[in-house]
Amino acid sequence: MSEERVFPVRRRLLLWFGWFWLILIPVYVAVSLAEGPPYERKILIVAILGLAIGLYSLKSVWNVREIRIDAERLLFLPVGAGLRFADIDGMEVPSWMDRRDTPPRSLGGLRLKMATKERRIVTGAFWCWDKVGSLYLYGCDSDAILELLKDRIPRV
Repeated sequence: MSEERVFPVRRRLLLWFGWFWLILIPVYVAVSLAEGPPYERKILIVAILGLAIGLYSLKSVWNVREIRIDAERLLFLPVGAGLRFADIDGMEVPSWMDRRDTPPRSLGGLRLKMATKERRIVTGAFWCWDKVGSLYLYGCDSDAILELLKDRIPRV
């Protein structure tokens, strides 16, 4: 029986990126409206896209503060979403991860081959669509997580 391993996740760059968009867009809209008519449609389009990008980035940071790995699953906290190892047929690790000159913590994500058709999206943690999935490992000790997952999930 193996113990649970906890990996803290810190995504400061994504946090700054999200706040940048959320602060920049109101300033852009205010300056554009202060110039007066005629108002262009691009102001609305840029505002909607910028706010969506900012909110998505912040939600990705807030959803995952730590990753817990035990014998049965990956658990992403504080969102509480889990991904069971029994639901994963294999993982696709980039070939450059096996080289000795790979910098530490350089793995950002893993492609997964799922055992069942499932459609789940957990922002900042993982997504599964039919029998394909992806696991996000940005901002944590991805090398240690990969070593743990090699014992539990076969490589494809």
